[in-house]
This record gives sequence, structure tokens and C-alpha cells, in this order.
Amino acid sequence: MSFETIRLFFALLAILANAVTIGIVAIGFAGSTKAGAELRQKVFSAFAGLELWMAFAVAATATLMARIPIVTALAKMARRAKKRRIVSNDMATAK
Repeated sequence: MSFETIRLFFALLAILANAVTIGIVAIGFAGSTKAGAELRQKVFSAFAGLELWMAFAVAATATLMARIPIVTALAKMARRAKKRRIVSNDMATAK
């Protein structure tokens, strides 16, 4: 898996998470009307009982992505670069 593929996957996951959040908030606000309350009840009842499976899907995705060697290597590289920046900034301020 290339870096670009992984980056695209995470970008799509972020867009999906934002869309779901906006949808849930919109349905919540729409619930203040009678028609909105019916819609909210239908939507929430459609997902009733799937909470555990959705949590499993999120956890599995996060776990599997953490196990991909390139993701682990990129995370290590980012941590090293951050440490170098901190050290170089400390040296610059010490002069």
C-alpha cells in the first residue's frame, strides 16, 4: 500500500465521519417538529441494535491501520522530525 493510498483512505474516513456527524445533528434539530420527530424515530430505529457492530468496525479499522508497516513507519518518522524540530528550536534560542 502506498502512502498516497493510505492518505486517501484516511481523508475519505474523515469526510464520512463529518458527514455522519452533520447528519445526526440535523436529524436532532429536525426532531423538534412533529414530522422531524417521526423521521428521527425512523432513522434511529433503523440503527437500533447495531451500535456494537458499528463500534467494532471503527475499532477494527483503527487497529488494522495501525498494523500496516508503512503507517507505523510514517508515524515514527513524524515523531523523529518533531523531536528534531524541538531540538533545533532549542539550540536556536540558546544562541
